[in-house]
Amino acid sequence: MIEVTLDGTPQAIATTEAFHRALAHLETEPRFELWLSVPDGPTP
Repeated sequence: MIEVTLDGTPQAIATTEAFHRALAHLETEPRFELWLSVPDGPTP
């Protein structure tokens, strides 16, 4: 599972459709902050 934080707010996202809905309003924003974290993924 990927942890998603959008403008400092954690998002409950479990599917690609939910991710798309969360990002849909950003088309009208001049700027936003998006963090993605994969806790069980590889580390650099």
